[in-house]
Amino acid sequence: MHPNNVALCFHFLYNKVDLSHTWQEGRLAVETYCDKIRELRQHRGLKQADVAKILETTQQVYSRYENGVNALPIHHLITLCLYYGVSADYVLGLTNEADSTK
Repeated sequence: MHPNNVALCFHFLYNKVDLSHTWQEGRLAVETYCDKIRELRQHRGLKQADVAKILETTQQVYSRYENGVNALPIHHLITLCLYYGVSADYVLGLTNEADSTK
């Protein structure tokens, strides 16, 4: 198992998160976080290249995250959550509440 997946599994198990609505065929529903990161970027009027720069990656790699081609690494998930001021639970579709302070 990839280290990023181990960290996510630990988070979900430790916090007793119900994944039943986002879990499909043994993995998190990719379209959930793909749609969320695209929505967050577009809502702020950013281009993929802008977000890629924040993540210190290329626009092509970031595009693959939004399109579900590449899995979003945990360190990029954390960076995006901090930048946008939302929780990882929101990005992963575990809550509809975007505010990370609640």
